[in-house]
Amino acid sequence: MSNEEVIETIENSEGENESIREDDAVLDDGAVWDGGAEQGGESTSSEESLDHPGIETTVIVEALLFASDSPVTAGKLAQTVGDVTANEVKRAIADLNEKYEETGLSFRIEEIARGYQMLTLPEFNVWVRKHLKVRSEMKLSGAALETLAIVSYKQPVTRAQIEEVRGVAAGEGVNRLREMNLVKIVGRSEEIGRPMLYGTTKRFLEVFGLGSLDDLPHVEALRPPEPSAKPAVTPEDEAAQDEVAEDGAAIVASASDNDAPGADSPDEITPSGDDVGLRLADLAEAAQESGVGQVDAEIDASSEDASDEDGSGDEDIDGDTDVDGDTDVEDDTDVEDDSDVEDEAYSRGQGDFMRIGMLAPLSWPLPPSGYGPWELVAHNITEGLIRLGHDVTLFAAGGSESSARLVATCPHAFELWPEEDRLRERKFDPKTGHLEGPPEWSVWEKRHIAACMELAADGAFDVVHSHLHVHALVFSRLIPCPLVSTLHGAAWARSHHPILEAYRDRPFVSISEAERTMMPDLNYVATVYNGICVEDFPFEPVKDDYLLFAGRLSPEKGPEKAVEIAKRAGRRLLMAGMIEGQHRAFFESEVRPHIDGKNVEYLGLLSQKELAPLYQKAAGVLFPINWCEPFGLVAVEAQAAGTPLIATRFGALPEIVVEGETGFIVDSVSEAVEAVGRLSSIAPTSCRQNVESRFTVDSTAAGYVAAYERAIGAQRR
Repeated sequence: MSNEEVIETIENSEGENESIREDDAVLDDGAVWDGGAEQGGESTSSEESLDHPGIETTVIVEALLFASDSPVTAGKLAQTVGDVTANEVKRAIADLNEKYEETGLSFRIEEIARGYQMLTLPEFNVWVRKHLKVRSEMKLSGAALETLAIVSYKQPVTRAQIEEVRGVAAGEGVNRLREMNLVKIVGRSEEIGRPMLYGTTKRFLEVFGLGSLDDLPHVEALRPPEPSAKPAVTPEDEAAQDEVAEDGAAIVASASDNDAPGADSPDEITPSGDDVGLRLADLAEAAQESGVGQVDAEIDASSEDASDEDGSGDEDIDGDTDVDGDTDVEDDTDVEDDSDVEDEAYSRGQGDFMRIGMLAPLSWPLPPSGYGPWELVAHNITEGLIRLGHDVTLFAAGGSESSARLVATCPHAFELWPEEDRLRERKFDPKTGHLEGPPEWSVWEKRHIAACMELAADGAFDVVHSHLHVHALVFSRLIPCPLVSTLHGAAWARSHHPILEAYRDRPFVSISEAERTMMPDLNYVATVYNGICVEDFPFEPVKDDYLLFAGRLSPEKGPEKAVEIAKRAGRRLLMAGMIEGQHRAFFESEVRPHIDGKNVEYLGLLSQKELAPLYQKAAGVLFPINWCEPFGLVAVEAQAAGTPLIATRFGALPEIVVEGETGFIVDSVSEAVEAVGRLSSIAPTSCRQNVESRFTVDSTAAGYVAAYERAIGAQRR
């Protein structure tokens, strides 16, 4: 029977094989196991689903391999043939090879990449190349071959480890090998930043003619094979053969099938005898020259570990004995699935998974126990990103707590630094020759930034997120990943503009649309509102009649206006917030004279936990600012508790407060006084819903993921 007749017979028989579902598990002995049946249930007889009377198994296997352009495992061949085991298929292949050798045919069936494939013999390479017009551009440079050698012998391995062995940058070489499908991502290291781990692919095994990674030659033992005798060739043939010998080791080889689809494409590369031996010699030599190491145990261990990634481990699946007596493995799932973590899961812009370096401010620990709005925002974003499944390394002050991998870059937060150090007199000590004095915050901040940037430069992160105003921007062009900066009002101070202008092309995130007006020409990749943990501010529909002011007691915040509004409205006013040193005189002259403990009461600096019950019962929160405040967490926290705002028309407040539904936007003290009388018209539930729909930690984290994706995508372009 001809090959065409055999293939036609099999195709006709496949239509009768409907009893085998795609999700059924195929055992190595050829039986089909129903994935939904309990262990010990009846197996479906392959004889019922595929009948091949009068056709020998050997001939069918030959036909299947003849029609396949990639290696096929014995288990899959047994499944297709039906009523045979994987070992019977292997015996059939052995019989076929014996017949091919006896009759002097030009090909053999070889075991590569844990499967079987028809390959032409080495002595026919010259003519096969000439026939297929193999192009010489599919070759590896010496540098790429060294990189491939390091990956193959030491896998799984990080890019930094490759570079440590080679002594030069390896990013471009790794990317090239990935494009050629010789190297793939096989996981992530547990080091800081969780750098990617690289290993070889199934395609690597095919190209180098390896059954598994265990077949890699030991670098100290391998010697290039003696050249085999070649048939006489013409000068034209010699020129064609020499095409693949220059500029490193060629990775093209003889095709297994003259009619294989796409065989003349440079991406379609298949192995063949002598070329495989020569390439393996070059690979091992490159491993030696790179200093990979020559200890047997190390090589064996790395091969064993990585073999599981390629599905080439030694675990026994069915206990069958191979033709040669070795324990066989026929689990095809890992072999056929090269995806692993291959798409890098989050594939830089796909939003599934990212490695993020989070640069938090150093004034307060995360989360802050009292004041510390930027620290609170950085903490919330970090926790939200982790809940979304991202890997975050948080750079923060000592005393911080986080679900992220925490790198404490200084022993104390600046505002909590031990007083004996912070207030130390600045003077020269003649005994030591040192100038003594308090700590310099700029020095600690530089160390803080450097700790993050050094890891970023090593490829530890896909994006770095800075909450440090302009201070990290100057490093943004020195790292391979984007540095996304949240402004937090940085553009408000003109002293920051020289750096902002010099780095205006870097990706920025504004925390409101209003913030952009302070410097509209920056490269904004997103506006992301700050979010809060809504559950930290319990909802309360029943209110008292007092008003609340919460925030820094500084001129731009308008605490004196809050006092005036409350007095004119005849309401009691509670005040809470920080009195900064530079605004002490303002507080003493404009606010303190009105504090009487009855109509106006100052409660000091309170934490969010301490403020929560005050938000709950307040009739309204006064927010009479007179500057372009980029956000205003107090406005969100109050609404979360169901309390409306009376706020001036500055900064982000018109974006946060829904006029007439969650509060009132006013333009004068008189309008604010009038609005106090209308506070009872605001439904507390509307305030709460506004926060739940727009200002949660999760919505903020999702907004930053989108911002990171845009920044990463833009940098790629």
